[in-house]
Amino acid sequence: MPLTKDITNSLRSKSVIHLTGSGTTTVYLANLAINANETITNASIATLITSSNNGAWVVKRGADTAGAGGYTVFELAGENYLPLTQSDISVSTNSSSNLVFTNSGTQGTLIMTLTKVASYTTPLADI
Repeated sequence: MPLTKDITNSLRSKSVIHLTGSGTTTVYLANLAINANETITNASIATLITSSNNGAWVVKRGADTAGAGGYTVFELAGENYLPLTQSDISVSTNSSSNLVFTNSGTQGTLIMTLTKVASYTTPLADI
């Protein structure tokens, strides 16, 4: 089953990526913006939950859309829960680069929460 992708973005807050299936997909920083007013410049990994049948999830930053090159941030087999922010850890290696996800297994699920740094065309008023 090819990877299906669902991204939930919050304005001036976090983004959550939910993937199911197997294969490779790319998430660009622009995919993390809630609208055209928000321009994402960095996104750091805050939480990661994965499961994979007969394979592993590989998460890369700065790779091409096929997953070649770039920097491997995680390679996780089986079931994993990494609540990084609970230990004041934020994985920000190459945080200004796109994310490429590959599940080599027959089926799997990945849920990732990202904290974002962004600029805004229209700033907040009356703060």
